[in-house]
Amino acid sequence: DMPDVYYDSIINWQKDRFGVTGMTREDIGYENGVLGCVSSALQAFTAPGETVLMHAPAYIGFTKTVESIGRKLVLSELVRSNGGAWRMDLEDMERKLRDNHIHCVIFCSPHNPTGRVWDREELEQAMVLFQKYDCVVISDEIWADLTLPGHTHIPLQSVSEDARERTIAVYAPSKTFNLAGLIHSHVIIFDKQLMETYDAYIKSIGSPEVNLLGVTGMEAAFRNGEEWFENVKSLICHNYNYMKLEFAKELPDVVVTPLEGTYLSWLD
Repeated sequence: DMPDVYYDSIINWQKDRFGVTGMTREDIGYENGVLGCVSSALQAFTAPGETVLMHAPAYIGFTKTVESIGRKLVLSELVRSNGGAWRMDLEDMERKLRDNHIHCVIFCSPHNPTGRVWDREELEQAMVLFQKYDCVVISDEIWADLTLPGHTHIPLQSVSEDARERTIAVYAPSKTFNLAGLIHSHVIIFDKQLMETYDAYIKSIGSPEVNLLGVTGMEAAFRNGEEWFENVKSLICHNYNYMKLEFAKELPDVVVTPLEGTYLSWLD
């Protein structure tokens, strides 16, 4: 079992950064990496051969994870708005959920690799579909902290009571604090039945060995790293604006997608 300071650092970071309330240590699970969390959740809530929905463009780590454990993947393509931002195609999502009898979704918020930070209305619309088709939602929120000025991450579990009960949120400090080498991630699951099912699968394969460096790094970052992190966000914003200016001068035909979150810029 983890010490109290481990749980407190996560609970306080979620409360201070995203306004999350009511979280307890029983809502938090440990894993060695986000892909491990996604793999475990898929295997806990789907059977081999079942189909999973995810948006595209898609992070290759997720697509390979789905395929490696014998699940089928159906992609719903994001579409470009007139302003260049990527949007969910709700009609396409519903058609694929219905036609493929899908009951498990991998959702990426903020979205990697397009850099979209979904607004509340978009999240609510997606959750209406996921509720209608009774989907367990595995929400990758590893980029939650890396939002640019004018954009704020909204935890999917905070959208509605139903979203809180059907979502497995996956977090890690690796993107926020550049701690990729210190392996650590955690899941947040508020619904007791979901947590029991997830925890039972984890125990059935042998609970992951705790990476003490990763845990220590996360605790230190969440407790003492906010000032450093805010400077990093300023640097990301500066680099993005500099890149746009340079491309406009040197390669005027290149379109830079508006960046709302992450530090990944999409070029067309």
